[in-house]
Amino acid sequence: MLDGGLKPGLMYLFYGEAGTGKTTLAIQLAVNAAMMNLKSIFVDPESSFSTERLSQISGSHLNKISPLILIIQPESFEMQGYFVDHLHEYLTGRVGLIIFDTITSLYRLELGSKAESFVLNRELNRQLAFIADAIKGSGAAAMLTAQVRRQLSENVDPEAVEPVATRILNYWSDVVIRLKRSSKSGVIQASIEKGFKRRESSVINLKICEKGIRGLEVRG
Repeated sequence: MLDGGLKPGLMYLFYGEAGTGKTTLAIQLAVNAAMMNLKSIFVDPESSFSTERLSQISGSHLNKISPLILIIQPESFEMQGYFVDHLHEYLTGRVGLIIFDTITSLYRLELGSKAESFVLNRELNRQLAFIADAIKGSGAAAMLTAQVRRQLSENVDPEAVEPVATRILNYWSDVVIRLKRSSKSGVIQASIEKGFKRRESSVINLKICEKGIRGLEVRG
């Protein structure tokens, strides 16, 4: 689906409901980067990063991998913005991946009145612009995960969902991939909604297992 991995200088958005493997995928991508001797910065505002899950996915390589993953845990949307403002200082040396899991969790907590929402939207847009600028030419890729909300538009499937702050996230993301549950236990479906090699009808089935996420068959 990703043609060999995340490409430097591009921003990837993975969105889906709870239980669709977003954090597992984020940890797995950090592990993959470490196996190539690249560092990852894992921004974890929800404290969802699991050392146990890292151990399961890393296997016998845990001692090599864990020092190459830097965990940042901002406690407010303002703190997240402060980190983003200084992101250039982190993207040095062998840093190959920056992960935000999830990029909108602290933003969502602070949503309130229309006036407050306008300010928060502007700040989220600013943060994403800074991230996009920081990874250009740095040799790093960015992976964002996002929570979902029901689509409110008329004539839309009542079960349809979209990322929180969908317009801002879609604008800045080079590739957008939706993750959703399937009818089979432990199997999720991934589909590219935006990207340089998007195939309208392709759906890839992925299995969430102890070692991470494994690909199954592609449905055309």
